[in-house]
Amino acid sequence: NNNNNNNNAPLGDGCYHVFIDVGANIGLYARYLYEPLRYADGYKLGIDMFDNIFGKNRDNRDYCVFVMEPNPDHTPRLRDLSHAYKRLGWRLVVLPFAASDTDGGSGTLRFFRDGNRRGTARNEPQFSVYPWNQQQQQQHR
Repeated sequence: NNNNNNNNAPLGDGCYHVFIDVGANIGLYARYLYEPLRYADGYKLGIDMFDNIFGKNRDNRDYCVFVMEPNPDHTPRLRDLSHAYKRLGWRLVVLPFAASDTDGGSGTLRFFRDGNRRGTARNEPQFSVYPWNQQQQQQHR
């Protein structure tokens, strides 16, 4: 490509380390990697995991985080986070789709919500590939 356009470049070009979060929800693990001090009093497991793998003294510009999340309710929040991180020189790539073990890439999977237990803006606790009914709700509590 002679027009200096990188639109066809692989998403991971220029990444020294890559973290892929499949089923990212609202992107908390990306935040644990990029902003561990913000969550120091919270969920230590995620923070400790990144500290053990990558060390505590890391340069966030060395990392690319790819978040895959098929729930369209989370896409705007993830994109806002991506834009905020980009201003800091950090790379968060939002992939608003699910992962699959089949070829084709054009299939669809229907997700169901439990209307009785609708999630908040922070999460979607009852987002399933199976329709929810009273019996299933009781089995999954």
